[in-house]
Amino acid sequence: MSKDAEKNEATENEVAENETAKKSNKQAVLLAVCILALALLLQCGYYVRIYLSRTIEIGPFANRRYGTIHAVFNKSSITPYIDMKISVPEGYTRAQAFYYFKEIALMDEGQNYVDTVRKWTKPIFFYVDGEPDELVEEALQNLIEKMNTVKGFPGITRVYDKEKANLIGCFYNDEDFLEYAHSGIHRANKNTFGMTHVETNESDYTIQSAIFYVRNSLSDVRRVHVTTEEMIQSLGLENDSYIYPDSLFFQDYSEAQELNALDWTVFRILYHPLIQPGMNFNQCFPILTKIINH
Repeated sequence: MSKDAEKNEATENEVAENETAKKSNKQAVLLAVCILALALLLQCGYYVRIYLSRTIEIGPFANRRYGTIHAVFNKSSITPYIDMKISVPEGYTRAQAFYYFKEIALMDEGQNYVDTVRKWTKPIFFYVDGEPDELVEEALQNLIEKMNTVKGFPGITRVYDKEKANLIGCFYNDEDFLEYAHSGIHRANKNTFGMTHVETNESDYTIQSAIFYVRNSLSDVRRVHVTTEEMIQSLGLENDSYIYPDSLFFQDYSEAQELNALDWTVFRILYHPLIQPGMNFNQCFPILTKIINH
């Protein structure tokens, strides 16, 4: 090889090395800028999500649709809610409590919602329509008293003016039950024992109002069961499950008269102040690990 050829080859190699170095420098600068931008976003209270589809989502933590998970991780945040612990009932594990909350509270029977928390954030004013008997009245009173002891629950008060109510329980005979429960968007038939319709604000997933129906012609045991289940479903626990036969939410035939220990745990989780309407399970999970005791 001639000296001129060697010189040209050396020059080409030097140019290639320079180009490679420049490219590496650009990548390093770009990475540094991305890290700095991410740090600034987090410092200013924004979240960043990168999906496998190569899309990037950025938004404020304060947005209720994405919850307030930052309250758990931000060391500068002072919140009394992190100390509001929930104990797993005897005979169950934390994993079972986590999963049952996901199944019962984040989904609904009509499959209108998948992986979304829905709950009341304002006081509930409950009106009873129709003709409930003494058994039903006693079941309602006991349930209301227990729910009102749950920390974070906005509270439920019995009212006797229908116009002031945002939750209505209807206890009708067969003819009226089928007529009212089948009206509008409701679908009932001769095999329907009870049903619930919940109005949710789709912008923030808070429950605005609800109405439930119970058939008076049921046996005493079934009437109390259906009353309790429909009442609880109107408060945000809208799904059923085949896992625990003694649960109020058991999908198959059940005569449970009240919530079992795990059911109450799920209710307490739903109304814990750190669990916000609109959260999905991935957003709830780090909070659950903080608030649920071993």
